[in-house]
Amino acid sequence: MRGRRQGVSAEISQGSQEDQKPIASHSKSTEDSQFLLTCMSSNPLFTHLSPASMDTVVAAFFLATKSDGDIVMKQGTDGDNFYVIQEGSVKIIVNGNQVATKAAGASFGELALMYNAPRTATVVCDGRAKLWALDRASFQSIMRSTESSRNATVSEFLCQMDLFKGLSKEELGKVVDAVKERDYKDGEYMFRQGDPGEDFFIISKGSVVITKSQTPGAEEQFVTELGTGKFFGELALSMNKPRAASVFAKGDCRCFTLDRGSFERLLGPVSEVLGREKLNYAQQDIANLKEQVQKLQAELASAKSSSIQSLLEDPLDIQIPVGASEALRKSLEVLKTNYSYSQEQLKLLVERMNACKDTCASFSVMLSK
Repeated sequence: MRGRRQGVSAEISQGSQEDQKPIASHSKSTEDSQFLLTCMSSNPLFTHLSPASMDTVVAAFFLATKSDGDIVMKQGTDGDNFYVIQEGSVKIIVNGNQVATKAAGASFGELALMYNAPRTATVVCDGRAKLWALDRASFQSIMRSTESSRNATVSEFLCQMDLFKGLSKEELGKVVDAVKERDYKDGEYMFRQGDPGEDFFIISKGSVVITKSQTPGAEEQFVTELGTGKFFGELALSMNKPRAASVFAKGDCRCFTLDRGSFERLLGPVSEVLGREKLNYAQQDIANLKEQVQKLQAELASAKSSSIQSLLEDPLDIQIPVGASEALRKSLEVLKTNYSYSQEQLKLLVERMNACKDTCASFSVMLSK
């Protein structure tokens, strides 16, 4: 599974409105701004920011030109700035020993800003260096604003789902605080059939495909596709069973996730709604599958009763006559191919329908408790 990219939470102080001063904006060239934007776009601290918030971050950086041997920060002191290196390099020293070197494009100093802790290393310039710095007050103000904006966005999204409409404002707020955002690339798996259940998923953007193998080692078959606003993964958590199917992203996809502990602690009030919605999905799948089965059965019956096949028990037994015209030969080949395909599809559909019925039975048991 490829790495999941998600925002990083910071320990931010909660000041009063009077203490929260406007974030300073420092002029810089288009080239410098683009450099910082590129650096921040790949930094886990800022990947969850909106374009507008990212522009605010870039504008807040101020230039810090240093000379060879200058101490940028000292181990054990309070953190003041977060730095990005545009030109030159710096040495990272811990307890008097050099442990690393950072060059252009790298950053340092964010841990002290995030966790309100002393610097864990000393940083010394190795030659002249052009640095960009983000001060502590601006950093924390941006993070506060980002967290507030993020919570509002998540809350608005969840409120639109029937699953959460019965929650109080306080209960919903706890869910919003607990959910994490995860991005998935096309084809990336959220989990595979047989994996232990660890998370509950809500699709906030994009869609996923669900596949399932009916027997161990057999090829997985398409089950269904879910889009924005749908959820999955709750059955393995609520029934403490391995994943019953595999799920992967169809195109770029973003999900809100709750770990097992948060799921069990926070979604108790909506467990009945959760089960009934999933039961409804399964029942709809069964209705669709029944329709497809009936259609294939009709096609198979039509093939068996065709004038060419009337004396045959199975259309696949037909032998193409020697000397048959090319048109007849092609027609018979197409008939055999389509019939064989339809038989296989019918078998798969029946298996899927039985699986859906099992899911319905599981949820019915869960709802009756």
